[in-house]
Amino acid sequence: MEIVVIHETNGRPRGGQALGKGAFCARRCAPFPESRYLLPLVALFGAALALAARGAGRRWGAATSALIVVALVAHDLFSQLQVIARYYG
Repeated sequence: MEIVVIHETNGRPRGGQALGKGAFCARRCAPFPESRYLLPLVALFGAALALAARGAGRRWGAATSALIVVALVAHDLFSQLQVIARYYG
């Protein structure tokens, strides 16, 4: 791994420290959307799910809500398994 020093002035690195090239590319070249940009959409997603459960009516509303909760729990477990497989597999 090669070390890249960010712009240097008067013998001191400007803006911080030296970065490894791999860490720099991992921050700049991510092949997935970063969650900090998607976080504001969580409220809209929750509102859409609430409207879907409410729109299902009185009879099917509870079943729809349970289905939404089970789907979100399954998504959470699947993502945790992906992280475990990536780092420990």
